Amino acid sequence: METVDFKKLANPREQILALLVVLALLAMFFRVIYAPKREATQQLQSQIQNLKLEKEALEKFTEALRNKQPLPEGGKETSSLKMQILKGEVKPIVNKTATLLAFITSQQFLRGVRIKGMSDIPPKSLQGYKRADFFLDAQGPFRSVISYVDRIEQTPALVLLENLSIKSIDTKATQVDMELNGTLFELEEKNGK
Repeated sequence: METVDFKKLANPREQILALLVVLALLAMFFRVIYAPKREATQQLQSQIQNLKLEKEALEKFTEALRNKQPLPEGGKETSSLKMQILKGEVKPIVNKTATLLAFITSQQFLRGVRIKGMSDIPPKSLQGYKRADFFLDAQGPFRSVISYVDRIEQTPALVLLENLSIKSIDTKATQVDMELNGTLFELEEKNGK
């Protein structure tokens, strides 16, 4: 049996072989242990960042909704105005979908909101009225978009806003993308009125 002398230096071939073994062990460590853990850590950090952004957006949306002044009189005025239109006491300012879309997409009505797309469906005649659906895709600062939706609701016309979707499009949740489905109702004239 050979005895090992630790005082004796290894020859260059043995040194290279030992270096290759150490490098192979390091490579296996990085591939088997370090890389998967690093990827998992990066995924967790990305999820944490996304959750922080969502939290900030929700905080801003909640703050904006809290700061929005409750308008019980304004709500009554809007609903009473719509009731007056239904009773025939007040004439709506728009009665065609194209006119409504032109009105709510005019520069003075938008106030900081940018329309990305819109469409409408031809009106359907029902019993005593016509129903015309429309779609808007808009973008702008959150508060401007909320004010824009309020202005549409308060338009003196029989407009019903049905589906509203607001998504944050930047990291600070100041710019939002809004998709809105609505319906314009037009009362049919009674006996030539």
